[in-house]
Amino acid sequence: MLRFLCLIVILVITCSASAQQQPVSPLEQLLLNKKYKEFKREATQATSHGNAEAFFLLGKSYHLGLGVEADEDKALSFYKQA
Repeated sequence: MLRFLCLIVILVITCSASAQQQPVSPLEQLLLNKKYKEFKREATQATSHGNAEAFFLLGKSYHLGLGVEADEDKALSFYKQA
């Protein structure tokens, strides 16, 4: 139940940020353009440097099944690291 609530909170934050039309980072643009292999390579490299956005976007990709099989446990792990 707690995991579900955490995911809901994260989605609400994500949706509200998207609604404000904030600039999209190059990493997020790869995800939006469905360039999943390139996104995963770049995001994984960025997480090795502690990039919070990369952790968050990897969580989003696993949560929504973007370029990977949806996996709630992996998504939650990446969200926590973000």
